Amino acid sequence: MTTTWNASKPALGNQINADIPDIQENFLLIKDIMEAITTGTLGTTAHTAFKVDVLANGAYIPDGGTLGSATTVDAITIASNGDVTLKEDLVIGDGKLIGSASDLDAISISSGGDVTFTQDIVMASGKLIGITGDLDLLTLTSGNLAVAGTIGCGTVTTTGDYLLVNGNYIGVSAAERIEFHTSGYVSVMGANFGAGTVTPTEKIEASDSGNTEIYIRTTNTNLNAQTNLRFMRGTGVTSEDNMALIRALATNVTGGSEASDLILSVRMSSGLTEVMRLAGAGGDVIFAQDIVMASGKLIGITGDLDLITLTADTVTVAGTVAATAISGGTVTSTGNMVIADAGTIGSASDLDAIAIASDGKVTLTQILIDALGMVIGDTAAESKTTLGLTINQGANDDAILALQSSDIAHGITTIVDTDTFGIFRKVASTDGGLGFVGIAGGTGKVGVYAQAIAGAFDSTTSNSAWGCFTIDVSEKSGTATANPGVDDNCFVVKHGGATPMIVKGDGDIYTNTDQTGGLAGTYDAEDDISLAMAAKYNMTGHYDHAWKTFTPRLQELGIMKGPFYSHNKMNALQLGAIGQMADKMRQLDERMEGLENEIRSN
Repeated sequence: MTTTWNASKPALGNQINADIPDIQENFLLIKDIMEAITTGTLGTTAHTAFKVDVLANGAYIPDGGTLGSATTVDAITIASNGDVTLKEDLVIGDGKLIGSASDLDAISISSGGDVTFTQDIVMASGKLIGITGDLDLLTLTSGNLAVAGTIGCGTVTTTGDYLLVNGNYIGVSAAERIEFHTSGYVSVMGANFGAGTVTPTEKIEASDSGNTEIYIRTTNTNLNAQTNLRFMRGTGVTSEDNMALIRALATNVTGGSEASDLILSVRMSSGLTEVMRLAGAGGDVIFAQDIVMASGKLIGITGDLDLITLTADTVTVAGTVAATAISGGTVTSTGNMVIADAGTIGSASDLDAIAIASDGKVTLTQILIDALGMVIGDTAAESKTTLGLTINQGANDDAILALQSSDIAHGITTIVDTDTFGIFRKVASTDGGLGFVGIAGGTGKVGVYAQAIAGAFDSTTSNSAWGCFTIDVSEKSGTATANPGVDDNCFVVKHGGATPMIVKGDGDIYTNTDQTGGLAGTYDAEDDISLAMAAKYNMTGHYDHAWKTFTPRLQELGIMKGPFYSHNKMNALQLGAIGQMADKMRQLDERMEGLENEIRSN
C-alpha cells in the first residue's frame, strides 16, 4: 500500500510544524501519523512532502530521497544503490554501540572519543587513510601497505618485506641514517658502523670482548670468484687513482677444495700493480716487486736472525746455502757467483751433480757433455755415435723425447700433455722399436707430415731404384739383418686396431675386402658392365663417350670421386661386371640349346 502525506493539510500539518513542549505530545503526533498511514488518509492532495511505501518487508523512500528535520530537511540522503550520506555529524551517546543485527557491538565510541572495533577493518583495494589536508598517508592494496609520511612508533614486527622508496632512509634523524637505493647499495650516513659494539669510534669497527679473535668474513658460493677490499683516498674517487687493493682469489681445484691467494696491490704509474701475494696453498709469501731494505739489515729466522746480511753490492751468507734454501724458481745474479775450488753444486739427494775444478772444468754427473756430444741418463755415450745426443730413459716405457709448443692446447691429455705435439717412445716394453706420435688439435688435419727433398730424382726401374721418399725394411738376423720374404708384411696401414692395407715383401698390395661391413650386394641392382665402361672412358679422359650417362652413378656409389677411384669398389665393380657377363653367356647358352632342340624336333 502506498500513501502520500501533504504537509499543507491544516489539522495534521499544523500539528507537525508546531512546537511540541513535552514527550506526551510527541507520542500523540506519532500516533496520528501511524493512524493516517494505516487508514490510507495520509496525503490525499497533489502537494507531496515525502512518500513512504509500506510493503510486507518494511517501508522505504524514493531513490535519492532525503530525511531530515524541520530546519535541515536533507540531513540524510539515500541513493538508489543504498549509499547513505550524512550532511552533518553523526552523534551517538557516550559508550554507545554501532553494529549489525548479528553483531550489535561491532563499533563502540567512548565518552573520550576513542573508537573500538571488535572485528576486522576491511577497505577496498587502493583506498586511503589520512587526515584533513593529507588524505593519502596510508594506501592499502593487496599484500601492501604504502606509507606516504614518516612513521613514528615503537617496535615494528612484520612477517613480510619492509620496503622503502628509493633514496629513503631509516634513522634517528636526516643526518644519521641508513639509506637504501634501488641501484643496489645501502649507505650508512653521518654515523659510525659497529659490529659487536654500541659505541663505535671508527667508521667501521668490530669488537668482541668475549673472544681472543675477531673475524670479518666474506662469502661467495662461486669458487672462482674474487673478493676485493679497496682503500680509497680522496672524495669522488671512481677509478684506480689513489687506491690500495687487497684481493682474495679462489681457484676451484680437484675434489671441490679451495686454494686462495691473497694479493696486495697499490697504485703505480701504469695502474694497479701487484706487490705481494700470500699463497693459499702452502702459505708462501710471494713478492711481485723489488724488496728494498736499508743497508746492513738482516734476513733470518727465529733463533738465527743474521743468516743473510745486505750491504751495498754485497750479500753475506752467514750459514750454509743448502739445496733446499732456494727452490721452485730461477736465481738471477747481475754479478759473479763464486764457489770454492773443486766445489760442487747439487741436490739434496745428489750433492755433487755439478763439480767445478780449480781450472774451471765443469763435470756433470748426470748429464754428460763431452767430445762425443751430450748424454742424458745413467749411461755411456752410444759407441756407434761419433758426435751426437744419447738419451737413456732406464726401464721407463713412456716418451723418451717430447716436443712442445706453448701456443698448442689440443686437449688430448690421456696420451700427452696438451701442449705436446710430438713424442718418441718405445713400441714394445722389452723388444723396443721406435714409435713416433704426432698430435694435432682444434681443426688441424695433419698429425704427422713428412716431406722429402732430393737433390735429384731416380728414374730407374730396377731392384737398385731409389725414391725421393724411401722405406727400407729388414729382419733381425743374429747381430745383423736379413731381407723379408715374399709373404712377409713390410708396410701396414692401421686404424683403430683394424688393418685395411698390407704391402708384402714382394711388393704385392693387399686391401681388406671384408664385405661384412655392408658392401656386399651393393652393385647387384646396377648395370655393372655399363658402369665399368663409363669408368674406363672417364679414366682415359674421354667424357663424350656413349656410356657417359652412367658417369653420375659412379660418383653416387663412391666408386669414383672426381678423377679418383676406389680400388676396393672398382674391383668389386669389375668382378660384378664379369659375373653379369657370365650370367648373360649362360642365358645365351640356354637359348641356343633351346633353339637347337627346336630345330631337331622339326
